[in-house]
Amino acid sequence: MITVTESAAEYLKTASVGVERPENACFRLRVGQKGPDLAIDQTPPGDQVVQYAGEAILTIEPSVASEVSERTLDFDREKSRLVFTDTE
Repeated sequence: MITVTESAAEYLKTASVGVERPENACFRLRVGQKGPDLAIDQTPPGDQVVQYAGEAILTIEPSVASEVSERTLDFDREKSRLVFTDTE
């Protein structure tokens, strides 16, 4: 299971403010042309749902879930981007 830090969760929550999105949509980690891709989308059956403070903040496509399993999603404030690190 992926771990999401508080700073990554807060980033995901605030990054979608003001963005028009379908009902019950959140960020979805999926396979893109160059690897994992993050986009706002609805959650299809089979996705892993990551919640923070009782709210779905991220869903993960099954094919990507195995790649990020046992990893931590964090927000690198210095580079202003999301990063994956190995969970200790």
